[in-house]
Amino acid sequence: MSQQEFRLVGKYNGPRITGAKAAAGAIKYGWDFNLPNQLYMRILRSPYAHAKVTAVDASAALAMKGVHGVLTPFDFKDSPVRLAGTTMMILPYDKVRYAGEEVCAVVADDPYIAEEALSKIKVTYEPLPYVLDVEEAIKPDAPQLHEGGNIVRTPTTVTYKVGDTAKGFAEAELTVEFKLKSQTIQHNNIGTYAALVSWEKDGRLHMWTDAQYMHGPRNTLATVLGIPQSRICVHAELCGGGFGDKSGAQRCHILAAIFATKTGRPVKFKLTREDNLLQGLHRWTCVTYFKFGLKKDGTVTAFEAKNYSNAGAYYSVWGSGMATEQLYIYKWPNFLVDCYDVYTNTPRTGPLRCVADPQSCWMIETAMDRLAFQLNMDPIAFRLKNNMFTQGDKDPVTGNRIPSIGQPQCINRAKELAEWDKKWKPWPKTKPTSGVVRGIGVANHCCGHGAGSLANAAVLVMNPDGSLTIYTGATDIGNARREQLAIIAAEHLGLPFEKVTVANYSTDTGPDSGATVGSRQTKSAGNAVGVAALQVKDQLLARAADRLKVTKEELSVGEEKIFVTKDPSKSVTIRELVASAPWIIAAGQWIPPANTTQRTYGTHIAEVEVDCDTGLVKVLKVVAVHDVGRVIYRKSCLSQVHGGIIQGIGMALQEELLFDPQTGRPYNASMLDHKMPLSSQAPEIVVDFVETVEQPPDSYNHGAKGLGEPPTSPIVPAITNAIANAIGVYFDTLPVTPDKILKALGKV
Repeated sequence: MSQQEFRLVGKYNGPRITGAKAAAGAIKYGWDFNLPNQLYMRILRSPYAHAKVTAVDASAALAMKGVHGVLTPFDFKDSPVRLAGTTMMILPYDKVRYAGEEVCAVVADDPYIAEEALSKIKVTYEPLPYVLDVEEAIKPDAPQLHEGGNIVRTPTTVTYKVGDTAKGFAEAELTVEFKLKSQTIQHNNIGTYAALVSWEKDGRLHMWTDAQYMHGPRNTLATVLGIPQSRICVHAELCGGGFGDKSGAQRCHILAAIFATKTGRPVKFKLTREDNLLQGLHRWTCVTYFKFGLKKDGTVTAFEAKNYSNAGAYYSVWGSGMATEQLYIYKWPNFLVDCYDVYTNTPRTGPLRCVADPQSCWMIETAMDRLAFQLNMDPIAFRLKNNMFTQGDKDPVTGNRIPSIGQPQCINRAKELAEWDKKWKPWPKTKPTSGVVRGIGVANHCCGHGAGSLANAAVLVMNPDGSLTIYTGATDIGNARREQLAIIAAEHLGLPFEKVTVANYSTDTGPDSGATVGSRQTKSAGNAVGVAALQVKDQLLARAADRLKVTKEELSVGEEKIFVTKDPSKSVTIRELVASAPWIIAAGQWIPPANTTQRTYGTHIAEVEVDCDTGLVKVLKVVAVHDVGRVIYRKSCLSQVHGGIIQGIGMALQEELLFDPQTGRPYNASMLDHKMPLSSQAPEIVVDFVETVEQPPDSYNHGAKGLGEPPTSPIVPAITNAIANAIGVYFDTLPVTPDKILKALGKV
């Protein structure tokens, strides 16, 4: 179907379903819920980066008036439960593994009593040596965090190999090697972890919280408490900011549920900002050693990389996912990529908007620029020289088909919009020493996010008045999930947008649709809704055919009606078809097709000013072009790109969680010191989209792919490459702060 034939897809420009309510502050998040007789929970944290917990004395805390319970690590010594996808026990009964780790929890009549009670709990620690650096942690004599060593997996590496790199390097006329290192960042969601947990009169445990995956906490709590999942209901009207940090049950959720069970009273908690900076997931530090072989005309003949990802104290997400950026933008003739995940005594790591791709995108796109710099080639010309993936190419590692590839279109469109040929200039031959200089930089991006990575389900019910209700567990985290799903279904069925409601406010109102992570729900949930909508459509057509005395094949769907294609005067309204039983109900499931690798693509070009006297960088303008398959709700697409760019500015220029090597504790666990970009730093942003529309069985959602995460990746190297273009210096570490710039210019 062409864009011109759509009524709503790419054209609906109305308001968000929850927009007015959100703007009025009427939406309730985890901390906004209250119940009579509720208790408040507070958590005690370790002052040590690594230590055995040898004893806990909570008697003084329990003796306090208003204290109703204390949980210690020894309450869980025999529990086999681990947090989903991690090696974390409910509380660390053997030893703590990072400064700030949860050790004990208290519930009391008010938060002040609970806080005072924490100070009365005496924990005896036996401090142990600790290791903070990923490369130090892999040394044989490094302190060991877990049984089996500090390298997470067995086998210890994930390896990707195509061709013969030895042969490729032998053919090279130039060999280039260097090391790059990214930083640790926290999510800094506006809302910290918060929830209210209560056993209600229906005999079920209810939790009101902010969640990217409502069914995740439900499933974990069912395991911990030993009760059926059906006896737990998790409510989450909107998640608010999550970025991957709120995709499952955390220790605080589990402890609150246990306290609610033990006391028989509602339990409420909200983490402080400092607590969340320590307990929440973090974008992990990555260290990569690169080796490239290339010819003087710019052709890369071989590529090798060793990637070391800091898993923190507890493994959550495999860092080898960062290999995607390194392998699927350019068709290397010979490559060998090794990936290691390594434990360190730092806060646990996990997905932060695009998971490992921003780190890896910065690395590979910095590498591409540095190679172009070596040859004094235009960076875009160098990239085009090295065979970007195009439509019809297959996955070089697995041989899987790739349904849609829009990379060349993205870079060519971005080049045009940014006036690259007019603005790009070769790197300065000598470093500038004063004044303000300008530069322009480019970066490509490829990842699996937005590709519909997991199976999904949805239930659609036609109501007797001709309206439609969609039941899905796909949480709305501020990315217009409800609007997108409503548009997808309404387009299939000829309904107005206003007559479609998406019911996904709790685990009772939809099937388990997996987490709203990986930018997957536009495609995963969208396809499940699309499959169900096509089933509804088929039932409507069957009823209309019976009433109009024609075959289904002779009918078409119009706006709120079905008509005979060759004689539109013969029609029946959808309301007439559904006004009485039997009711039209459809359950749609979508499973990603086998032997398929799904990818999303994009290109960013950034213009910057660098003040050589202060080292300050100002991002002036960003051009962002993304392959989205098909634009469903343009407002949402634009907002996702803008938000991703602002977050990327933070990663490129300022955000980093720093650790004191003398204590292992973070230096800057506060919003004051872990600085995010301000609104005044927002540049001019120009956005465009490439549509590489997919067809069934890859897509039943009109051809769309997701977009939430990809904009965060290419902006980081686009900015740092622009800085290098301005001053003639590439940086080996992130963020590129004023002190690093001044040092590179010889001014400090």
